[in-house]
Amino acid sequence: MIPVSCLLEVVLDKVRYSRDTKLTIIVVLLGVAVCTVTDVSVNTKGFLAAIYYCSLEHLSAARTYSLGSFNLLGHTAPAQAASLLLCGPVVDYLLTSKRVDTFPYTWTSVTSLFTQYAALIFL
Repeated sequence: MIPVSCLLEVVLDKVRYSRDTKLTIIVVLLGVAVCTVTDVSVNTKGFLAAIYYCSLEHLSAARTYSLGSFNLLGHTAPAQAASLLLCGPVVDYLLTSKRVDTFPYTWTSVTSLFTQYAALIFL
């Protein structure tokens, strides 16, 4: 939702982003597009509605607390991570009837996880 929020900030608030920020957003959008096309079937109306409402909520919160999109993300990330950690396994079990901790971890899956986390932390 950050790319849409940034677009709304550019249109509504005349915010200017650096070239590096714009390139980063493009890379993120390409990654999301690849995951969406290869992994999930998407209901277009639901997808567009989710983007619209999440972006409006994000923009509203950013204006309320006088924060930019990226600063707001930094302030809300800990609460989002905690709620995902607490609610995620329960919701996953209710939807799939499988427990997250019984996943058959292989060398490939563990290496993939560590590579992704290292990229998030160090890049």
